[in-house]
Amino acid sequence: MLRRRATALVAASLIAVPFVAGCGGGGGSSSTTSSTTTASSTESTASATDWANGFCGAFKDWSNTLKPIGQNLQSNPTKDNLQSAGDDIKGANETLADDLKGLGKPDISGGDEAKSAVNTLADQIKADSDTISNALSDTSTAGELVAAASAVTTTLLTLQNQVKNTLSQLKTINSENGSLKDAFSDASNCQALQNS
Repeated sequence: MLRRRATALVAASLIAVPFVAGCGGGGGSSSTTSSTTTASSTESTASATDWANGFCGAFKDWSNTLKPIGQNLQSNPTKDNLQSAGDDIKGANETLADDLKGLGKPDISGGDEAKSAVNTLADQIKADSDTISNALSDTSTAGELVAAASAVTTTLLTLQNQVKNTLSQLKTINSENGSLKDAFSDASNCQALQNS
């Protein structure tokens, strides 16, 4: 009974994960620049809206990966399934972190600041991923499963706060080319996440 409750807690957390609240919403003026890649550098830049689309698209893919993991846990709440979910969550988180690091920077004057904020978030996601994986490995008793479920839920909440804090930081970046706040409002992937 306790094991089922613990597994259900993790499953509910995973299903509720699509949380990139505040990504889109509220119209704003559309100010984007053309997508460019400089020949003298391997650093890619994209218009602010394209960059915001990439950011939100990474989270959209991630949440689409996590939902079935949570649904599977709900329908089959076993210890083996819970431990397998830990590996799947870690894989999804590492893909998300890699996708975020691969964004490059938006083509605005604060592009380096945006890239730095997202790279920091990616590093936090990888650390959170390790915490989840460690919590779910070597759980054999019902008490250990409950503790692991609690650690996973707490880590997912921490991740949610890290994402919200990064979004808040990104939305303060303005330049003569427009702001990332406007870009998040205009980006279709961000609007889709907001409405999901």
